[in-house]
Amino acid sequence: MKKLLYLTLLLGFNTYSFESCEISFNHDQSLDNLQNFIASTPLMNCGQIPRPLTKQAAKDILKTLATQQKLRLGDTSQMNRHEIGNKLNHCQAKPNQKAFVINFEGTGSFSPKTTDLMKTFMGCVGDGDLGKNLHYHAIQAVKETYHQNENWSALSAGPLNQIAMSADSNNIGWTTFASEETEVLADPQDLRNYSSIQSQIFPRGVYLALMCYREFRQSSKDLGISPKIIVQGHSSGARSSVKFLEGLKSLFPEDKIDLMLTIDPVKEAHLAVGEVLSQIAGNTNRHIYNSIPFVDDVEIKPPNVWTRKQPKTLYKPDNVLRSANVYQNVDTDGLKGPIKFGIHGSPIQGADINQFISKDLGSDAHGEITRHEKTKSIIASEYKKIGLIP
Repeated sequence: MKKLLYLTLLLGFNTYSFESCEISFNHDQSLDNLQNFIASTPLMNCGQIPRPLTKQAAKDILKTLATQQKLRLGDTSQMNRHEIGNKLNHCQAKPNQKAFVINFEGTGSFSPKTTDLMKTFMGCVGDGDLGKNLHYHAIQAVKETYHQNENWSALSAGPLNQIAMSADSNNIGWTTFASEETEVLADPQDLRNYSSIQSQIFPRGVYLALMCYREFRQSSKDLGISPKIIVQGHSSGARSSVKFLEGLKSLFPEDKIDLMLTIDPVKEAHLAVGEVLSQIAGNTNRHIYNSIPFVDDVEIKPPNVWTRKQPKTLYKPDNVLRSANVYQNVDTDGLKGPIKFGIHGSPIQGADINQFISKDLGSDAHGEITRHEKTKSIIASEYKKIGLIP
């Protein structure tokens, strides 16, 4: 495997001529030291990449950057998903940085490798003429490089892809954090019972994001810059966004967040699952009741995480300057795990925009809404208001 990676890098370097990258290998050098060597060596000089890029060249660069990412990560067999995310997140501000985007993924959607690869690629070549398909090609590059699938990310497929297509990408950074407060829900396909979900509840993603923000804040201050701060959350990631912002008020009460963007918000994942399981139990009793002769049947509704106002948990904190939210109530696929239920988003109390969307969405509406034309229009408008995109 190491030899294959070594050859892949050589092919990557030979594909383009980067005169400023004086890279040489001692063929007697131990392959065991190759990872450290690569980690301290720039992969490519982005300014030397020929323009315009063909789509195939862009995809080749994605694959090369994915290989570099894998080498930088090293052996991940003993690392949990949060540790991988921490190693890939860049919490240090850059001299010309104009915006920092903090993302909280929905349940089962945390994908730090793909999200980081998109950011690295965007910083080098923009969207590379991949446009709205950048996320798709990034997740494919991760799959081919690591030989395993990574979760599909609504934020990467939606708003982050929009940034990559439209923004001055060299001056924007982003980080990603998990929203699930129990590791049992990291993979919804393994969901079997509620008793295990209730154990070890802790908002680890929120805590890690606060530590990252503190580092970014200090480095920005050292550089004398004041980048825009955007907090984005999908599904249970919206609730994590609110928790993060409330934590921020305690740490830095004078700080203001420029934009909170939420897509199809729901309560904490373990509470949402509890809501669904209680409905399933109730439906079982209704089926029994309906089996009784000469008694009128009662309606049996499919279980859902329901749309409703939740002013104590889903709201615009007072350290947020502007808040935009979109939500729907037609999803039936939910998490696509062994327990079938729909996920319906909710409004954000006090948001500047609460856009309900029901048309042109299918059974996977909870994920589809992130790429709905109305959603994209609202996101673009909000990004323009704060100067994130032209």
